[in-house]
Amino acid sequence: MGNHGADVCDIFPSLEYVEVIGERFPVTGDAFAERRTGNVWETFRQVDQEVVLIGLGRGEVHSAVSHHQRRDAMRCRRLELSVPSGLAVVVSMNIDKARCEEHACRVDLATAAGDVRVVPGCRGCISFWDDATDVLMLIETLLPLGKLDPGLREPDTPLDIRDFARLAKVAEDVGVGAVLVEETKDDPYQLLALGAMTTERVQLGTSVAMAFPRSPTATAMSAWSLQKLSNGRFMLGLGTQVRAHIQRRYGLEWHAPAPWMRDYVNAMRAVWNTWQTGEPLKFESQHYNLDVMVPLFDPGPIDHPDIPIHVAAIGPNMCAVAGEVADGIRLHPVCTAKYIDDEVLPNVIRGAARTGRNLNDVEVCLKPLIGTAPDEQRLEKVIDTVRARVAFYLSTPSYRRAFEVHGWGEIAREASTLSRAQRWDDLPGLVHDEMLHTVATIATYDGIADKLNERFADRLDRIEFSIPVNNADDADAYRQILGQLR
Repeated sequence: MGNHGADVCDIFPSLEYVEVIGERFPVTGDAFAERRTGNVWETFRQVDQEVVLIGLGRGEVHSAVSHHQRRDAMRCRRLELSVPSGLAVVVSMNIDKARCEEHACRVDLATAAGDVRVVPGCRGCISFWDDATDVLMLIETLLPLGKLDPGLREPDTPLDIRDFARLAKVAEDVGVGAVLVEETKDDPYQLLALGAMTTERVQLGTSVAMAFPRSPTATAMSAWSLQKLSNGRFMLGLGTQVRAHIQRRYGLEWHAPAPWMRDYVNAMRAVWNTWQTGEPLKFESQHYNLDVMVPLFDPGPIDHPDIPIHVAAIGPNMCAVAGEVADGIRLHPVCTAKYIDDEVLPNVIRGAARTGRNLNDVEVCLKPLIGTAPDEQRLEKVIDTVRARVAFYLSTPSYRRAFEVHGWGEIAREASTLSRAQRWDDLPGLVHDEMLHTVATIATYDGIADKLNERFADRLDRIEFSIPVNNADDADAYRQILGQLR
């Protein structure tokens, strides 16, 4: 792109193109290139010694030095711009500053060969890394910060719905990439509406909301409204439920969850397409047949219609469905690195192949079971709690496959026997140290990032992690850990 394009190539000699939502724009030749795809404009042009990249829609803008496949052995130096929908990120070509025009945040950059993180709190800034580093994991969190997964028990730090909006802003300010909500005590969509009103940059998502108790059209409406309210920052994470809850808590007929979820996701997308394009609604499947959408109930198009859908999965069939139709897969805390490698990723790839996709089309997300504390003394108390939670998962037949890949199937069956006998106090004794430190990631604050990176940086696109933040010192400690996670 003129002389300026030559400057870019001098810094990144193998730079061949800029990729915006799957479209490639040559960096040499015309100084201005633009393309219209549906309701999305993507622009790449030269302006006064600066390159302007504008991405509207999904909001993922990548400028790559060469073709890069995530998780491949080959790692190449790469320039990445991850731009929330509607933001213009201006990159000065002297490669010493990056700034997000909307949020006015700045970060000093090292030379092109350096390893520079995205500035905390804004996904709109630039990051460089070389062939010794991998793609950054986006950090997600539930609220309140520092909440541990309690299994079926009451959480140690319950969430007060009246405080959600403030807590979401705290999470954004410390640099979290996404705030998530589970569907347990409160309606997740109402919580996220509160969070959308107090935040500007952080992504907001469900992890997860129950799919089947709501019709796909009803869920489509909730997601559409949140996408409008948040200016394109909403992510829809969906989960199923076990047979007993479907039948006896929700009063529904039971169906095999994997094909049901496939139809559910496709039905929602059909509804969204009708609202965005005005095309008649016509969707037929085993579980849903939709062909009515009158003007009164049609909200019409929105600025950011491409809402990411993530599917919760642990078994092979649902992992395959996530690969087939979803933008992301959300894994249970019991999923270890070995389970991800041996069970999850092969099945995601298998499902993706059904629709001509591959692993790079699906974000892999995990809420790992983590035990951490500022020092060893406090960590010992946390370890007892974590061991009890591992024991709970060990006793649950739905999660047995994750233990069997490690050769612990017999211990898992023994744990289930103790659980049926309500011998809760005996369960933690079955979790030996090797199991504990395999299923859970345990370290003090100064070591937890390294352990998480070692286990998951090559496997995950998103990871849930937080510590309690009750004062400025806690916030600084959290920011420091976030800066070390990659």
